[in-house]
Amino acid sequence: LTSSIIGKDYIIHCPNILELLLNFDEEERPDFITLYFQVFTDLPAFSDPLHPQISPPIIDEKTLASIKKFKETNAGQVTLYYEQGGKYVGKVMEYNGQIIRHGHGCFYDPKDNLIFDGIWHQDFPKNGIYIYNEDYRYEGTWEGFFHEGKGVLYFRDSPLYEGDWQNFKYHGYGKLYYENGNLKYEGEFKLSMKHGTGKSYYPDGSLYHVGFYKEGKMNDRGTIYWPDGNINFEGEILVSGIDNIFMKGTFYEESQPDKKGNLYVGELFNNKYHGKGARYDSKGNTLDSGDWYLGELIKGEPQDRILTAVIPTY
Repeated sequence: LTSSIIGKDYIIHCPNILELLLNFDEEERPDFITLYFQVFTDLPAFSDPLHPQISPPIIDEKTLASIKKFKETNAGQVTLYYEQGGKYVGKVMEYNGQIIRHGHGCFYDPKDNLIFDGIWHQDFPKNGIYIYNEDYRYEGTWEGFFHEGKGVLYFRDSPLYEGDWQNFKYHGYGKLYYENGNLKYEGEFKLSMKHGTGKSYYPDGSLYHVGFYKEGKMNDRGTIYWPDGNINFEGEILVSGIDNIFMKGTFYEESQPDKKGNLYVGELFNNKYHGKGARYDSKGNTLDSGDWYLGELIKGEPQDRILTAVIPTY
């Protein structure tokens, strides 16, 4: 960042920004890792001119004249300059003997690059566009120096996240998008993680999962779909660690519009039959039944040490 609108508290809350960015899939969106390091390695100094309590504007005779004219006519705009660089061009007001940003205005960095364009309220941004760099921007509402309320985070012209924000985190209802613009997830969030009811989608836009999420991962009852829209699995789902998926319910072995065909009822681990379960044909006849290990039916006595070590208690 060449400049920041967040102010000195940004240093304190920087771990929150890491949580925000890393909720996106690093393999699918390596650009977010780049953004994080741009943010983390260029923290604003305590003298950041955008922070009203740290760096008040320079009030010279020319500035005083423009302020006087603005107050008399309530028209036009005032240009404020800061010792550390940067300038504000827009509406102002007098508050407790100080001239502060209030109304529509723009803030520019020392190289005259636009950083923020929007509405200010008593020296704080309230609603507008914040430009991180040539690739990233945020459009939405603020509370103090944090994204708060409704807003959209963009990569170039494609949305990455759209929805509710709280204290620089997505919190409430929102949507995540793939880089190709297709919807990736829509539903509830808590502290920048999927939490509550939601829907996930394949990169081509087709529905992947409908159900409950907890701390960013599928949890509790849900339904997983084949890319063509037919049901793949319905039952209980628990994602543990990074990639381990435990399931207990009904798995349809092939895409079946009418759910007619071979199916499996029981426990699965990473999409393989694992634990207790049975396979049935389209007429309900039992094909295989018993204890399974990574997709294979165990012959003879169950291997308790293998099964109980993997299958969690639902």
